Amino acid sequence: MTPAPARPARRELGRSAAVAALALGLGACAREQAEEPAPTAAPVPTPDEPLILASLGSAAGPLADGEESIATALAEAMIDVNASADGVFGHSARLLDRKLVDGPEDDLVGIVQGFAEAGASAVISSLDEETLAAALPALSEQGLAVLDLTTSGMSVRAAEVDTAGMLLRLSPSMRMLAVHLAEDALAVDTGDDGTAPGTVTVLTEETAAGTSLTEELSRVLDPAGGAVLAEHRYPVGGPDEARRGEIVQAVLAEPTALLILHGGDEAGALLAALHTAAEQEEKQAPPVCLFPRATIDRTAEELPEGTLDQVTGFRMGGALPEDFANLLLNADAELRHPRPGRTQQAYDAVVLAALAAEAAASRRGSALATALPRLLTGAQACTTAADCAALIREARTASRTPSTAYRGVTGELVLGESGDPVRAEVTPISYDASGAAVEEEPRTLELEE
Repeated sequence: MTPAPARPARRELGRSAAVAALALGLGACAREQAEEPAPTAAPVPTPDEPLILASLGSAAGPLADGEESIATALAEAMIDVNASADGVFGHSARLLDRKLVDGPEDDLVGIVQGFAEAGASAVISSLDEETLAAALPALSEQGLAVLDLTTSGMSVRAAEVDTAGMLLRLSPSMRMLAVHLAEDALAVDTGDDGTAPGTVTVLTEETAAGTSLTEELSRVLDPAGGAVLAEHRYPVGGPDEARRGEIVQAVLAEPTALLILHGGDEAGALLAALHTAAEQEEKQAPPVCLFPRATIDRTAEELPEGTLDQVTGFRMGGALPEDFANLLLNADAELRHPRPGRTQQAYDAVVLAALAAEAAASRRGSALATALPRLLTGAQACTTAADCAALIREARTASRTPSTAYRGVTGELVLGESGDPVRAEVTPISYDASGAAVEEEPRTLELEE
């Protein structure tokens, strides 16, 4: 995709009336004339203070590479909330300086306390599972809502992790992903090499998310007659050459219906080694599903011909709207499709936090956490911060309870009672002969809680 020219006028916030009305050009609000909620007693007064948001990300580890794109999306969303949606409570919303941490060993309590002292209502997190779990007690104690972009592992939902109902995740959980990966594995026919339907082999980095993937797959497959045949773990960043050879031999020795690779850039070397060994030994390499960080364009890697023939991947979120992609490219020409990371979720997190504050007429984190899921399932559909905010304000003026169904750049999203998605979109990705990633039609995932 060729970047569009820079947009200095956007930085000046001097938007034209047309741009303000279109709000990014991401689609006009389709307001469904559903039955309106009954009036409440009287309009609820709103705070005469600005909404303040904080953000906490990863300076090291497997998620660090995506931080620049997330920061760009957060900044662009703040511009839209303030310029197109007229801020929150009649004031410009604020985003505190972004804090990046190396891991659980950092002074998370001190950082969170600083957010609270600065008046933050919510924190937008792009931490890994280990670090988020370590931060959650302090975040809950300070009454901060947490909008998480990046974790899928179930360790942050463990009984011993105190979230106080304040954690909302905008990406599918590992439980949701495992259900649909298991369905794919169970749909495979019995192979000539004895491959049994429903059998899965997992290659994963040594992370809490990787552990959760294997546990959730087993939870789904075991009762259905499938099985996780093996889990092969390696350090974040990839195995050394000797360990890579051991993994490849173990995979080829036990035929599996689906090989799931939960890792990052090291996937190319693993896939190439697997393909080469399979050809040399005249064996059939299994179909491979890559998790999002490994689902990247591979045209520059010069992989052996045929390496990617049975490789697919996916990214979190629905189809990347062209106008949103251009928006990010205008702000940062180094961002390249199809690796938007969690920019869609980052943008929507800011919009949803602002709308939740408006709907709750409150800056309290607990009020935002309660109001936010309802914004996704109401009677009046809307797709931009400006249009949704207008609906909420109209309802408040008319003494009605707001009832919006926001569908943002992330695509379909519904949160369940746990705060995790029960309906969400992912975008499948395949590869052409050159190694270029090719996006397919988005797939809607559902999970019963």
